[in-house]
Amino acid sequence: MNKPISVEQLVKAHELLSLNYHPANLGPRTEQHDQINQLLVNNPEHVLIFLSGNPACGKTTVIKKIIQKYDTIFVNAALISAPEQIFVLLYRHLAKSSKPISHMRAYSSLLALIEKKSSSILPLIIIDEVDYLTKKSMEPLYKLLELNLRFIFAANSLNFLAELGQQRISSRMSRMHDVQFLDYTAEQFKEILQIRLQQLKCKDLFDPMALNLLAKRCQLNGDLRRFLIKAFNAIDAARRRNSDQVQAQDVHKVTTEYKSGQYTETQLIILNGAFKNVKKQELFDYLRQQIEQLNVKKSEFNEAISELFEQNAILETEEGLVVNVPERQFKDK
Repeated sequence: MNKPISVEQLVKAHELLSLNYHPANLGPRTEQHDQINQLLVNNPEHVLIFLSGNPACGKTTVIKKIIQKYDTIFVNAALISAPEQIFVLLYRHLAKSSKPISHMRAYSSLLALIEKKSSSILPLIIIDEVDYLTKKSMEPLYKLLELNLRFIFAANSLNFLAELGQQRISSRMSRMHDVQFLDYTAEQFKEILQIRLQQLKCKDLFDPMALNLLAKRCQLNGDLRRFLIKAFNAIDAARRRNSDQVQAQDVHKVTTEYKSGQYTETQLIILNGAFKNVKKQELFDYLRQQIEQLNVKKSEFNEAISELFEQNAILETEEGLVVNVPERQFKDK
């Protein structure tokens, strides 16, 4: 019998199962990465690449790989104050200017700057969470599509490109490419876990039956974030039994029983910066979408989140919404 899972191994597993960890081996997303790379090679001047897929389906991981290969400007549209500010931000990057400028002036200046320079020597522009540019109007995105640059747009929807409106984008259709990130399957989840845990050097950390059970239960929504959290919780459950291997009983426990610690999922959502410059009500609306991942009643969930705001446990700062409460207390909520 091998030694039980140690605290050191648990800490390392936490690192390897974090969404912030991006293994060199992209596993099931290698195909999408290679497709994007080939499009960029074949189109050195003008191309519009849309990465479409639900949240936590591998788009950001692939984007980070692309950034390593190309001169890029990366923008998370969820973190800018208003959709029109995207033109100011891009102009300042490309013109290397910090002078105040209106978004309309920035757009016209961008057109002039691009006309003077060859697009092939301008950076690749990657805009993540592009959905945020279309909250009030499609106009900011339509204007972006008119710029003769190489763009990668990542959207949290499989139908985003189809919803753009064919008439306004008809002249750009030949340059547009949709790279889809379908929800992960059970087999893909298993591949991802095996790749991430290679550094642990724990042979057969998951019993095959336990791994199958975990992958199939998390396949229901295809969310990698939830799968990684449940995998870590299962490892912790096995450690608490002084076992050297995760068994089906550990998986069953963490995927069916309610534990206050599951609120750390919500904590991660808040801390990852997704809610910068959004209103409290927008936060509530988003968190309600996560209710299916938490085994609690909606009324209890809303009451707990409201209490966190009332007690200043979640604060609005210049950097966005942040958690201002010890982790253990947050779990209790």
